[in-house]
Amino acid sequence: MEVDVVIVGAGPAGSAAAYDLAYSGLRVIIVDRKNFPRDKACGGGLTHKSIEALRYPLDSLIRSEPSVLKMTRRLKPEADIHTGGAFLTMVTRLEFDNHALQQAISVGAQFIKVPKCINTLINNGNRSRIEWDGLAINTRWIIAADGANSQIRRITDHNWHPPQAFALEAIVPFSATKAETCLDFGVIKDGYGWVFPKGDHLNIGLYTACGRPAPSKELLNNYIAQKAPGSIARQYMGGPIPTHCYKSESRQGHILYIGDAAGFSDNLFGEGIYGAIVSGQMAAAAIIKNETPEEDYDKAIAAFKGRYQYMNMLAKALYQYMPLTYPLFHWHMTRLCKHEGLQRKT
Repeated sequence: MEVDVVIVGAGPAGSAAAYDLAYSGLRVIIVDRKNFPRDKACGGGLTHKSIEALRYPLDSLIRSEPSVLKMTRRLKPEADIHTGGAFLTMVTRLEFDNHALQQAISVGAQFIKVPKCINTLINNGNRSRIEWDGLAINTRWIIAADGANSQIRRITDHNWHPPQAFALEAIVPFSATKAETCLDFGVIKDGYGWVFPKGDHLNIGLYTACGRPAPSKELLNNYIAQKAPGSIARQYMGGPIPTHCYKSESRQGHILYIGDAAGFSDNLFGEGIYGAIVSGQMAAAAIIKNETPEEDYDKAIAAFKGRYQYMNMLAKALYQYMPLTYPLFHWHMTRLCKHEGLQRKT
């Protein structure tokens, strides 16, 4: 097969790139080792800037839009943060990722399910070749959007050893109409717990920042027992979250890294959807321009990386000196959430 761009990975990053590329008229194939819809570990809370970055509405996917946040340290009671408007939009990753992929397909991108392992990857001058069992594609550009454990990155960047955060979550059936949205700092070392209402269930999870032990299922179950007494989790998911983008290269020749494959998750919260969408769009914009795409992508990403380096500094300050920094952080979060609520309201 001969195409302009092959995108490996059909999550939010790959689908965002595919949408813009296909919309511009380029021949685009998205490949993934899984069929869609498929689920993925993620809180599924979309910020205002993430929704603004999308090219299409999400109205049919919204599970809840909380306007009150309960934020604590070690579960000690504190006054709730009333934001005056929705500060997050709750979706499920199963529905959100499938919707993003279908939007890319609707403007001309082609989706192919492939075997798990890549057999051959040749990045040679102006053309590249990538092969799986029974499928070979020749292309000008390859976009690696294949997640934290990116095969493309391992093949093409031998210096890639990213520090990684980790999240473990569970789906908890819960029928209460006024379930609380919670961020509980200090319930796990150098991390936090979250409770996100999704209508007919709660998404409850634990996050640890870079370099810390991954949360255990036992610790998560204890947290669930505190936040939703008597409830039984029916699904557990977890995985690494790379937060290293500012320390590593964003491409190798005509292979561009985006999303988790590039490390675009922030170390403070582990949030990666915004970085996935925007880095995918940046890669697409560089290729569509097609004058000096490598230089254009390098420049765009260099400016974007500064945000993640700043978030890493905040994470270290918060988690390493929690008793001292938490009051200031709580104040900052109050202002931030109220700003988000105002943005949504207007």
